[in-house]
Amino acid sequence: MTRHLQPYQPVQLVSTNFTLQRGVKSALLVTNVVDDSSSISSYGNTESIRRGYNQGLDQYRKDDDGSRQLIVSTLLLNRGWLYAGKSPTEAAHLDRSNYVPGGNTPLFIATEHALEFVSRASDFLTQQGLNVYSMTYILTDGADTSGLAPFSVKPIVSHMQQTGLHIVAGIAVRDGSTKFHQVFTQMGIREEWIKVVEREDGDIVEGMTNASATVMRTQTANPDDFRRTTTFGFHGTDSE
Repeated sequence: MTRHLQPYQPVQLVSTNFTLQRGVKSALLVTNVVDDSSSISSYGNTESIRRGYNQGLDQYRKDDDGSRQLIVSTLLLNRGWLYAGKSPTEAAHLDRSNYVPGGNTPLFIATEHALEFVSRASDFLTQQGLNVYSMTYILTDGADTSGLAPFSVKPIVSHMQQTGLHIVAGIAVRDGSTKFHQVFTQMGIREEWIKVVEREDGDIVEGMTNASATVMRTQTANPDDFRRTTTFGFHGTDSE
């Protein structure tokens, strides 16, 4: 487990990662935890994940109107932080140089580090006078191999969700054996924020771009607007 810690360390100084926009009153932290284990490659999911991720990032760049500070970060399970605290235009696409699946699936420990970053970043931005909200997406295609239990991350997930200011979502690519709904719920993720897609190119890309669309239609004008979003899940609209 210790060997997975080092790649996650550079974001300890979260205050150095942000360039604050003038005039905005709120910030939305969008953090991606992306599986880059060997099963991504062996199942033939690599290019689908690159495309889904890149289309989502392009959507942020196209539709961000500057009314809030949209801050994007991406953590790869094995490689560590691809980048942290970037605007959509600064954030990097996934390509053949920076997304090369290989290794194990330290899903739970990576999620812990990602949420610790989100928590600290939220505190920093709040101190700057912003209303801060977050959406963290966890994408995987296999079971955790770190030896930890999913319950190890439940306290931080539950605490963040209870504030009404943070959303944690799980997206899984079906592998034929892992009970992803059970794993994500044991991590503390709410049922409405769990999505399991088939191991098909179109399904993977659609699942990831739907997540990006959810980000763009999320209202952050005030806490009540965001809290309403937390109850909708991936559908993004009231059930009535």
